[in-house]
Amino acid sequence: WKSSGMEVEVSVQFTSSSFPQSLFKDPFMNGYNYGFYFSRHFGRKNGTGDVTGMEVGNEPWIAGMGYSDPAFYSSLLMGMAKGAKDGDPTMRVLPAHFGSLNDSLQRFNASHVRYLDALNVHGYSWLQTVLGRTGVHPEHNMSTQHEVNDLIRFRDAALPGMPIYLTEWGWDSAGGGEDCNPPAGISGPPSPVCVTEAAQALYAIRGALMLARKGLQRLTWFFYGNQATDAASWDVVKGLFSRSGLRSTSAAGYQLKQSYYALKDFIAILGATNFQAVIREDHDSFIYLLANGTNYASHIVAWRPISASESGSINVTFSSTSYPSSAWSLGHSSLIKASLPLLNSTLMQWTMSISIYPTVVALILPEEAPSVTSVQTKTPSQAPSTVNPIPSSQPPSALSNTAPSIRPSQYPSTLNPT
Repeated sequence: WKSSGMEVEVSVQFTSSSFPQSLFKDPFMNGYNYGFYFSRHFGRKNGTGDVTGMEVGNEPWIAGMGYSDPAFYSSLLMGMAKGAKDGDPTMRVLPAHFGSLNDSLQRFNASHVRYLDALNVHGYSWLQTVLGRTGVHPEHNMSTQHEVNDLIRFRDAALPGMPIYLTEWGWDSAGGGEDCNPPAGISGPPSPVCVTEAAQALYAIRGALMLARKGLQRLTWFFYGNQATDAASWDVVKGLFSRSGLRSTSAAGYQLKQSYYALKDFIAILGATNFQAVIREDHDSFIYLLANGTNYASHIVAWRPISASESGSINVTFSSTSYPSSAWSLGHSSLIKASLPLLNSTLMQWTMSISIYPTVVALILPEEAPSVTSVQTKTPSQAPSTVNPIPSSQPPSALSNTAPSIRPSQYPSTLNPT
């Protein structure tokens, strides 16, 4: 993992079923000792350098897995976080994901913050229907993915500047030679949390863009691969997370799913960029301005925020002071070149055809554009769909495949996520 440029973050999971609260004679010191020796062994400064960060627990609020006494977890968190920092100050420490804002305030407070590097949240895109928990596109007004907004608002009010890590997100889907049907011996419809293989790939890209716009610092997809379905728990969880992987199970040969290829292209094109501004965000279109490290405006990305089951394109018109250079369509099993927007260079107005697949356009600033004065100006109604207002013979400098993820530049007070 390290040789591939990946950071290893460990979720230290202790559950009431495996480690009853009665076993902890001194929760603070028990946590401190674990955190200290873990960090001293694996840390980047004092240890092997194999681990970059650690989460103190996973979901301590879940009945049967967590601990019903918030004060117990609070002591354990304080001890483990302080121990980890004393063992190796470079160890990145996060709390667990909490069940609600009220639960959060019972389990950690200002005294913990000095030892924490980020807040932690899990966020999946589901909708409650007659079938139960059902997978849905991330922009849906009722998607549970918007629950991250509560923590964002809390962070902005109480801990401005504190990063937020989304340490679990993703969609279950068919693909890789596996479906979402119940396991052998059980009848019934497919798991309602599942979306199609194409939808998983598409929502992964759109979800990452939307979450970067909300101001999340890091996203961790759960899980790397599909898992075998469990007949014993099907009636309760309907195969939840058993098909959330980017590849199939070993039984199906670890086949890569479309989402793997889509995310790989996404990182190659936009991995070195960060969210900069909203150009448009409504029921018809999401249009964002992105920036790289040296260019305030490096890319524009746009898509229709609707279900993957819908089709068709629409034209949207907006203003931009930049010139389009090249364009791609993201979310497919392979990277697809897209037509450039139509440019009215007199009004600096774009007309862009968008669909459910995000179209990303690399930008050239006016002062960088070659022979701008010689570009033929056409109104959108006159220009053919294949017009290339500013031909470019070289790829834009913003492209990079070295960055691990798209990342927000800052947490502006005007973000106001909805």
